[in-house]
Amino acid sequence: MDKEKDNPNTDEEMKEKLKVIGRWIAVLPASFAGAYLLYVVFRFINSSFYTHFGFDVVWNIGVECFSNMLMGGAFVYIGAAVAPSRHRVCSCVLFALICILAGAAIFANLIAGFQWLYLVYVLCMVGGAGYSLYSILNDDDFDD
Repeated sequence: MDKEKDNPNTDEEMKEKLKVIGRWIAVLPASFAGAYLLYVVFRFINSSFYTHFGFDVVWNIGVECFSNMLMGGAFVYIGAAVAPSRHRVCSCVLFALICILAGAAIFANLIAGFQWLYLVYVLCMVGGAGYSLYSILNDDDFDD
């Protein structure tokens, strides 16, 4: 009986450690899934209530820019929220990952034939992620 009290690895502590490890493993998949889901839902809502006003091109560019901003911001925010600790550090790492992916996308765009609109969409995604990072770094709810 005394050996069980001296053993620091009880079942409750092991469950808690596994929960923390599981949350760290889930940070990146949850970020990607949540960001893409928000992108799809926003696009669906927009297409459901969209009526033709005569300026389809400008409207579509605005919708694409806003949906990419939402996707970038959701990627950083969801990842920081899922992380069990070090929320601010995690959000900085996720923002750096977004910047690396955006750089790779811009590089691929340059190789495939430069399109200005694609560059604008990628920069909107980085801008949304940057705004989310800024709000996390200045928020007291995300204490480390």
